Order: sequence, then C-alpha cells, then structure tokens
Amino acid sequence: EEEEEEEEEEELFEFTYKKKNYYCTDENNENGILYSILNDGGRVKGLVCPNASNYSRKVIDELTDYLKKYFGAKGLAWMKCKDGKLDGGISKFFSESVQNEIINDLGIEYDNILFLVGDIASIVFSSIVLLQILSINPSKVLKN
Repeated sequence: EEEEEEEEEEELFEFTYKKKNYYCTDENNENGILYSILNDGGRVKGLVCPNASNYSRKVIDELTDYLKKYFGAKGLAWMKCKDGKLDGGISKFFSESVQNEIINDLGIEYDNILFLVGDIASIVFSSIVLLQILSINPSKVLKN
C-alpha cells in the first residue's frame, strides 16, 4: 500500500516555495494568478498526462468548464510538450531555460500535457483526481 502512495506522489508535483518555484512574480499574467494562490496559502498541483494530442483546445475548455462548475475550480492551466519544448496554454510565460527545467524535473516527454490547478486543497485534490480519471480518454468521458 505504501508503494502505491509513493507512485501517486511521483505523478503529482506541488509548486511551493519550499521546493522549486517555477513561477515569476508578475501579477499581470496567468503565472501571477498561481503565484498569488501560493502566496495566500493555497496549493498548486500539477499532473502530467500522456497523449497531449487527444486534448484539443475544445476538450481543454470543456475540462476547464467542468472543473469550474462541479468542483468550484477557478480554472485549469496547461502546457503541451512538442519537439522538446512546452507549447500552448501558459507556456508563453516561461523562458526557454525554465521550460527545460520543468521538462527535466517532471520527466515530461513528447506528446505529454501538464495540467496545473491552483486553489484551496480540497478543490485542487478533487480536480487532480478527476484529471487522472479523464486522462484515460478525455473526450469520451466528458460526453457521458
């Protein structure tokens, strides 16, 4: 049972000040939102999912709306890995060197997507669990 917990821990990544903080302090962009959540005592968790190509902008928007409606999440940040770089979503707010750190530290591979949810712990954990379930087949689950 402990081994299962350790495996789950590896899949989730917590952005905190005690560990490495990848976010800039510019409050005029989406990074600022995640930064302010952490600064206010909230949590930010990330989940790396395979098959980023299955997550069209429409599917990501549907996921975001679902998390907002049913879990009270403020939103869903994301970045896809293409050609060794993070692309789309909030990736534009990261320098190339910071993107490389994120890719290396989280073991992100080609055609992976990194989802980030920031809020109070109960909303973050509920949202991450849903994202884990949906990562099996995102478009099919949302239709049902």
